[in-house]
Amino acid sequence: MVLLCIQSRKMQENGWEPRWFRKEGENGTFRYTGGYWEARAVGSWDGCPNIFGEFQESIVDPFDAS
Repeated sequence: MVLLCIQSRKMQENGWEPRWFRKEGENGTFRYTGGYWEARAVGSWDGCPNIFGEFQESIVDPFDAS
């Protein structure tokens, strides 16, 4: 699980942004922008990367402590 969290953080550092949320303010909070429940209702996950699926070692250096 720790490696998946590291992978998610690295993806964000490389420009990935949440699809249904936008960052609001300087305190790091996010606001829901809509669309998730509609996509879920019809099972439409096109364009959604599997960020918590299979671990991709090419994205993360497990020895990088940043």
